[in-house]
Amino acid sequence: MDATRIQEGDRVRSRITRGDLKAGMVGTVERSFGSVDDTYDVVFDGKRMPVLMRGQELERLEQAQEREA
Repeated sequence: MDATRIQEGDRVRSRITRGDLKAGMVGTVERSFGSVDDTYDVVFDGKRMPVLMRGQELERLEQAQEREA
């Protein structure tokens, strides 16, 4: 992948709505799964349990801020 690969500790924004997870919610990548490509556990702000997310469902917060500027 390119230099914008999501890593543990990155702040991300959800691109999708799924259950009580709404598009636009912000969270922190808690774990990256080496055995399942481009899959992450993300703890969203205000939530306690991590949510399993695919990279295509997430946007790194730095990227989102660059587009808004």
